[in-house]
Amino acid sequence: MLAYRAGMSTSHGPDESRSREAAAAKEERAGRAGLSFVGEWLLVALLTFIGSLLLVTFPAALAAGVAHLRRHVTGRDTRLALYWRDLGRSLRVLWPAGLVLPALVVVVNLNLLMARSGSLPGAGAVVVATLVLALGVAVVVVRSAAAWSRTTGLRREPSPRFAELSRLAWDRTVADWSGSLLVALAVVGCIGLVYAYRPLVVLVGAVLAVVLLGVEARRARRGI
Repeated sequence: MLAYRAGMSTSHGPDESRSREAAAAKEERAGRAGLSFVGEWLLVALLTFIGSLLLVTFPAALAAGVAHLRRHVTGRDTRLALYWRDLGRSLRVLWPAGLVLPALVVVVNLNLLMARSGSLPGAGAVVVATLVLALGVAVVVVRSAAAWSRTTGLRREPSPRFAELSRLAWDRTVADWSGSLLVALAVVGCIGLVYAYRPLVVLVGAVLAVVLLGVEARRARRGI
C-alpha cells in the first residue's frame, strides 16, 4: 500500500511541476503585459501633451492617444509614426471642437468675475449653471475624440465630418449616461490634479485616454 502511494506521488510529480511552471510563465507574461501598458500609457501622456500645446489641438491629440492605446491593447502596430498620422487626420475633423475649449474657459472666467464683482443678478445660480453646462460640453468634446478614434483610428477609412462626429458623440453621451458620468468625473479629477500641482498637466491626456478607452469598451459590451 505504501509502495502504491509512493508510486502515485512520484507519477504526479512531473505534472505538478509542469503546472507550476505554466502558472509562473502565465504570471510573468501578465507582469510584462502590465509593464508594457504602463510604458505605452506614459508615452501617450507625453505625446498628447506635446500634441495639445496649442490647446485647440487637444481634442485631436486626445483622439490620437486613444487610438494608440487601443492599438496597443489589441496587439496592433504602435509605431510613433502612426500617432502623428492620426493626429493629422483627426485635426482635420476635430479642429472646431478645439475652438470650443478656449471659448469655455473665457465664458466661465467672465461669469466668475461678474459674480465676484456683484454685477450679476443671481450670481450663485448663474455660476453653478455655467459650470454644469461647461462640464457637459467638455464631456461631449472628449467623447467626440473617443468616437473619432473608434470609427477611424484603427482603419484607413475617410474620417467623418465634424457635424456627424459631434452628433454621434452627443448620442453616446445621452444614451450611455453612466459612461458620461465617469468621463465627467475624470474631467473634474484632471482639473483638480492640475489645480493642486501644475506639472501634472502632462498626465491629463493619458488619464482621459485610458478612461475613454474603458468607457467605450464598456459601452460596446453593453450594446449601447
